[in-house]
Amino acid sequence: MQNLNRADINFTTDTWPIDQNKPSILFIHGAGLSKLIWEKQVSSLSKTANTISIDLPGHGLSKKKALQSIEDYAKCVISFINEIDLKNCFICGLSMGGAIVQWLMINNEDMFKGAILICTGAKLSVTPEIFTAIENDYTSFIQMTQQFAVSSKTDPAKIIPVIKDMELCPKETALSDFKACNNFNVIDSVSKIKKPVLIITGKDDKLTPEKYGIFLEKKITSAQRVNINEAGHLIPVEKPEELNSSIIRFISQNI
Repeated sequence: MQNLNRADINFTTDTWPIDQNKPSILFIHGAGLSKLIWEKQVSSLSKTANTISIDLPGHGLSKKKALQSIEDYAKCVISFINEIDLKNCFICGLSMGGAIVQWLMINNEDMFKGAILICTGAKLSVTPEIFTAIENDYTSFIQMTQQFAVSSKTDPAKIIPVIKDMELCPKETALSDFKACNNFNVIDSVSKIKKPVLIITGKDDKLTPEKYGIFLEKKITSAQRVNINEAGHLIPVEKPEELNSSIIRFISQNI
């Protein structure tokens, strides 16, 4: 895999330059995370598509500060896509990344072949306790991830790299991300999406329970949903094989 920079965005890809004869998958991480959450997807899915995972501004190795809204992040993604001339693109997002994907599909659907929404919702209200926890003891908040963000059946060793990655994310960036999520609401417009959509939910997800995905499935007429057992909010690392198989089926149906 290669680490590269374009349009102030750091990204990882398994194929460079991009093979324009293949479909592409662009992966967008969640709040307080980075492109590292997609490591097993970028490597394992590279035979199916060009695989690219990005660090949003303020995250990982990308430059500039974190942005203030889902719309701002989405427009940054558009600039990146144009910069690398990404064609035949399926866009995939986890949690906050899924909110960014929804905004893009509602407002710029013609840019994409389809979308993959993982553990996300059309509205992402954040409890005041999360903001308080980040403000008062960010380290303890990160350590709590193993309690509220993954299934009790998930091997804790799988989450260690995620915890280490979160520790590198500045507190200010995490707060900005969760504020952006809290202000996100496309309940009344998500039905505008007409391109194919794969919705992935985790049976044990406490942060965005299965009902969030069911709502999206009902509102988006072109959507199909896969519910993964014994998975919480961090499906890319909790159940990578099941997720990758679902993505491969979806891509093969819609190329």
